[in-house]
Amino acid sequence: MTIRYVGIGGNDANDGLSWANRKRTLNGVEDTPVQAGDTVYVGAGTYRETLTCDVSGSSGSPITYIGDYDGSHTDGVGGVVRISGSDDDKTAARTECIYSNNKSYRNFYNMEISSSSVKGIYFLSTSNSIIDGCVFANSFATLHNAIAIYNPLNTTIRNCIFSNIRNRSIDIGNGSLLHNANTLIENCLFIYSKENTIMSQYCGGITVNNCTFLYSNVGVATYYSFTPDTKISVNNSIFNAENIGT
Repeated sequence: MTIRYVGIGGNDANDGLSWANRKRTLNGVEDTPVQAGDTVYVGAGTYRETLTCDVSGSSGSPITYIGDYDGSHTDGVGGVVRISGSDDDKTAARTECIYSNNKSYRNFYNMEISSSSVKGIYFLSTSNSIIDGCVFANSFATLHNAIAIYNPLNTTIRNCIFSNIRNRSIDIGNGSLLHNANTLIENCLFIYSKENTIMSQYCGGITVNNCTFLYSNVGVATYYSFTPDTKISVNNSIFNAENIGT
């Protein structure tokens, strides 16, 4: 269980074990490699790369990336921690900003995810993960899905803001009927998704709590006729200026 650091002005040849010896890129610290129980503090700045998750954490020992927006663990100054799918903030250059394929117990806190060509965060067969306090900002209308989770299980998305997403803010899917994805979406603000803000295909066991949906086509949409044990629950949420709420 190691504390690691990455930030602007670092070098991937460094060991990343202190702020003074920080890595320069997210993949540089990932390739150390990180191990179950590690925490990575990411300093303020823009990271123009796709962070590819190489290993899984474990129960009680996730691998956690924290955007250190107040600088308390990094430079003492802080600022926005941004992962961008663009090299020039004009056109998309990468498909995802964070990609995990069958690497579970991966947590991400306090980051801005912006301007990838297809998906901001893409979890494929990735379970027991948390996305918390993140902002998904689509600066030039290329981000199709802010978060895409396929073959989901035990995922929590909370305290996030989604703004101006081209298609879906959260896209949850499975190849066949999944009765209980055990997915929780809570305390999130959604401002304009061109298609469906939250879309579930073949997945039940999704709970949406205390969210606000503004100016979108459909707030919460499902594809498949679920039985009572594969339901999707929406509680204590506000829908305003939506064509269809749920």
